[in-house]
Amino acid sequence: MACGTPVIAFGEGAAPEVITDDVTGWIVEDEHEMAAALGRVQEIDRASCRDHAERSFGLEAALDRYEDVYRQADTTARRRGRVGRHPSDLVASRRPPHARPAARGH
Repeated sequence: MACGTPVIAFGEGAAPEVITDDVTGWIVEDEHEMAAALGRVQEIDRASCRDHAERSFGLEAALDRYEDVYRQADTTARRRGRVGRHPSDLVASRRPPHARPAARGH
C-alpha cells in the first residue's frame, strides 16, 4: 500500500482497519471475490493509494497518535493525583506492606 500497490485481503486480523475499499484495495469474503478483485486492480489510483497510506500510517500520523496517548495518560494521571510520582511508586503502593521494597533516597 505504501508503494501504491492495492491490497486484496480477507476480512481477518487488522486488514479491515488498514484497507479502505475502492481506495487502497478490497476486503473479500472468499477466493472467488479475491479473483474478481484482481480483475479490478486497475481501478485503484496508485498515487491515491500511496497518499492514503502515508496520511494514515506515516510518521506524522504515528507521532500524532503517540501524542494523543501521552496526553490522555497525563490527563488521567492528573485526575488521579499521580503527577510527579515515579512509576515504581505506583506499583509499590499496590503491594502488601511486607512485599514493598525499601524507600529510595532522593
